[in-house]
Amino acid sequence: PQLAREPGVRYSVEVLKGGEAVWSVEPTGSAALEQAMDFQIQGTFSSWQPVGLESSSSEPGLWWTDIQLNASGEATFQVLADHDPHLVLCPAHTRCPRMAAPVLGPGQAPSREHAWLILGAPGQRYRVEFFWSAMASSVFWRPCEEVVESEEHSASGALADRELVE
Repeated sequence: PQLAREPGVRYSVEVLKGGEAVWSVEPTGSAALEQAMDFQIQGTFSSWQPVGLESSSSEPGLWWTDIQLNASGEATFQVLADHDPHLVLCPAHTRCPRMAAPVLGPGQAPSREHAWLILGAPGQRYRVEFFWSAMASSVFWRPCEEVVESEEHSASGALADRELVE
């Protein structure tokens, strides 16, 4: 079939038994995030390799991980969906230290400099949380000293998510 080759449109092709090819347009933008199975963050703390985020068992749409600041007391990061470099969420500003900032994406990040910036003590650990739903998304971080283990167990004995100390 004739494909409209518009910039930014991605296709998937499935070849069936007998050689028939089925073409489909891959979802982009928010539609792609709705279908995402998992999320990762990538940044200076991981040499820009994606690190999986844990999904919350108590808060649907909440994903988190802990990271460590470098010897200069900083870390930059971006969020991505399904390990896809075309589904990156990042701030519109470079090296952005603000949690409440305009967000670009999902799409290909303009650069690694378009990343959130966490500043703190060298070697300090931070909890990074990403929330996404069809209605809203947010990025949040706080020092791990503010996070404590919850000893609530499910019937299987699994450890519940961490909670903020008030």
